[in-house]
Amino acid sequence: MIPLQGKRILFFAPNSFGYEYEIKKELERQGAAVEFYDERPSNTSFVKALIRLDKKKIRFYTNRYFNTIINKYQPDYFDYVFVLRGEAMSPIIIQNFRSFFPSAKLIFYLWDSIKNNNTLEIIPFFDKIYTFDGVDSHTYLNLNFRPLFFLPEYREIAKVPFPLIDNIVFVGTVHSDRYFFIKKIEVYLKKYNFSTDFYFFFQSKLLYLKKRFTDRSFKGLSLKDFSFVPLGKTDLIQKVSDSSVVLDIQHPNQNGLTMRCIETLGAKRKLITTNTEISKYNFYNKSNIFIISRDYFSTNEDLEELSQFIKTPYQEVDLAVYEHYSIESWVDEVFE
Repeated sequence: MIPLQGKRILFFAPNSFGYEYEIKKELERQGAAVEFYDERPSNTSFVKALIRLDKKKIRFYTNRYFNTIINKYQPDYFDYVFVLRGEAMSPIIIQNFRSFFPSAKLIFYLWDSIKNNNTLEIIPFFDKIYTFDGVDSHTYLNLNFRPLFFLPEYREIAKVPFPLIDNIVFVGTVHSDRYFFIKKIEVYLKKYNFSTDFYFFFQSKLLYLKKRFTDRSFKGLSLKDFSFVPLGKTDLIQKVSDSSVVLDIQHPNQNGLTMRCIETLGAKRKLITTNTEISKYNFYNKSNIFIISRDYFSTNEDLEELSQFIKTPYQEVDLAVYEHYSIESWVDEVFE
């Protein structure tokens, strides 16, 4: 680890449910001075869509945004330029960072799979590149595998005993088949008299309406079935604290573990997940993690195993393994 005391960091990240500010806070706790900017020039639905569909069409706009930021500072001002996700950035901008801050180390963390967010054109211009996706780290050269992290608050949850009633929690954005598969799980859980607490989030009512009129599977659903305000940090932590099991249904195109998986580890709660990659992680334990296939309820005859999993006690994870997934260790590794 290189001590961050007195180091100056230019940090770019998208709006990620507040996790960008948690990273900034940890960098500052370790002694760094951090200048933070949104990774997107605008968070309107229109600009987000253009960046996703064809960011080259608005490159003049995004390049001007980043160059304006660069010109606020003196050359050689920063020790690090740290980019999280990099969806809106171009090779020209990364080269401008390099030219204007020649002594700075450029670090890139991919908080998305290449399939979902193709950033291959900018990767060669960074000094160090990390990804949360283990499959991508083996597929592409120069990608260092580093999973996500849990916040200190989850250590506090870990000290709280499991609730007397088994309560299964889900908090997440509606995408792919996630909503409908969780509804299948809900029917199963109610059959076995388990308590459930599910929070389905849509990023906007406009996106919901688009889904409602273009996806036949959403017929019969209404606005009241979803939430349009992201769950705050305090409420999320309380829900996980009140749970015995957390549900994680990852996007089919994603291999890396979501924040929810790592937070569940930090909270020392049990996990039901569709992500088979989790079996390759050093904290994997069948007593704590149940891997459920998306066709589980149509092909599996022994449905009792899920019920038994929920009822069995949590088994402690080795302390060194546990601490490796803390935000402190994450920052130490990314900035080593």
